[in-house]
Amino acid sequence: MDVQLRLLDDPDGDELKQLYDWLLAQRELDLDAEISLRGELPPAGDPESTMGDAFDIIQLVLESVFQLTSLGFIIIEFRRARRPRSHVIVERDGRRATLRPDANPEEVETFLRDLEAMNEPPDGTT
Repeated sequence: MDVQLRLLDDPDGDELKQLYDWLLAQRELDLDAEISLRGELPPAGDPESTMGDAFDIIQLVLESVFQLTSLGFIIIEFRRARRPRSHVIVERDGRRATLRPDANPEEVETFLRDLEAMNEPPDGTT
């Protein structure tokens, strides 16, 4: 299962790199995933755009749908250990779950529910 993580409000990519390192450490413990950094491709047909040197997406390939919820808890743990300044966006199959830097407990629960909902097929069929 392919999942992408983006951080808004992180122009220098420092927080993304910290999250990437945190995920790599978690992979050693209990997150069975392929994890990589990649840059977002420029819009097709735009001669003015070029792909920069910066990475702005963490790409994960998870082994099972259960790991998506585990990923949510790992992100929350990361944010508790750091002083986040960026929104975290988790994307899968065109669906998103977003966690604000100053999220209250209800917003954290909504984030986790949104991640869990990504385990279902996009059209609601099983």
